[in-house]
Amino acid sequence: VANVQKVFNAEGRVLEPAVEKMIRNVATNVVNYVSRNICPGIALERIIREGPGAVDFDLLAKHFPPS
Repeated sequence: VANVQKVFNAEGRVLEPAVEKMIRNVATNVVNYVSRNICPGIALERIIREGPGAVDFDLLAKHFPPS
């Protein structure tokens, strides 16, 4: 998020409704992608432990195709 110091307050709340909507849309898309294309238990646990860069979503989708 550009100008992050101006967009979030000290408690981490978004000050601009348009930015909040964008962030919520991105988060929703990520969760939907994971739930449709990847084994959520494996992917989400690894994201929590190692951060989002630790998961190769395309590779996981090949090993755990949607059912």
